[in-house]
Amino acid sequence: MQRLLFGVVAAFSLLLPGCGGEDGGGSDDTGEREIDCDNEAVPSYSEVRAFGVCTNCHSSDNEGVERNGAPPSLNFDSHDGAASAAPRIVNQVSMGSMPPATSGFSLTSGEKRELFVWAECGTPE
Repeated sequence: MQRLLFGVVAAFSLLLPGCGGEDGGGSDDTGEREIDCDNEAVPSYSEVRAFGVCTNCHSSDNEGVERNGAPPSLNFDSHDGAASAAPRIVNQVSMGSMPPATSGFSLTSGEKRELFVWAECGTPE
């Protein structure tokens, strides 16, 4: 069921404008291939480059305006914080609402793909 839901979200995200990234934000591989956790190179939490972008706002070290509107309890600077929010992260990134265009931050298609694989394949530490 999780793979089916991810496939639906990923397919839907192809219809929406993405975050854009250094690769131009056009067609990417974030949802074009089904994720096969048994045969996919699954990154660990520390290998997911997207968290380096996300923690510009979603960090427990940030306060007030440094958070750029990120809820104080939603932090991705630890495995536990990111893993507990994984479905929400995938949804928001797939929909193109994270990172928000007004933040000045973006994710490449490769960063999105790593994030989705990590989330789909059990959020390894």
